[in-house]
Amino acid sequence: MSNKSKKRLVLIVEGVDGVGKTTACELLSKELQIPIIKMPNMTEYFHDSILVEKMSKFFNETIEQFTQSGFILDRGFPSSLVYSKVYNRKTDLEYVYSHMKKLKPHIVILTADMDILHLRKKDDELIKEEQRKLIDKEYRDMAQFMQWKIIDTTELTPQEVCEQILNNIK
Repeated sequence: MSNKSKKRLVLIVEGVDGVGKTTACELLSKELQIPIIKMPNMTEYFHDSILVEKMSKFFNETIEQFTQSGFILDRGFPSSLVYSKVYNRKTDLEYVYSHMKKLKPHIVILTADMDILHLRKKDDELIKEEQRKLIDKEYRDMAQFMQWKIIDTTELTPQEVCEQILNNIK
């Protein structure tokens, strides 16, 4: 990839906890030589649907100022769409559509077999097993509808996941 294309690349890596987003983002950051921007940990706001969505909106709108240079997002606006639907949060997410147009991102959804996810992320105080299944299903459904790339990480090494992502953004 040329230096010019690296500067303009906006890549969002999404998926339920435990699929390997952060590992993939770290490897891709080294490979592409662009920084990772990680959505802040929203644990303390998770059960306050209004506050968690306000924080998410603030984060998403803040990163718009960096669109002239490239970056990788370890979670972004797709999380807002998925989690607000799964948890039936009654918040206005209309900003997402203009945000999508401004970013023009490549979006990749990582997924994995639920048994593997359970092994990778055994203790999760916020998200119960049944909710994790719903979240994963919503990511898959949204990815199919939006024609985003879906990568099943179940039997892939982190390097193989990165190779698939790199092939998708070329």
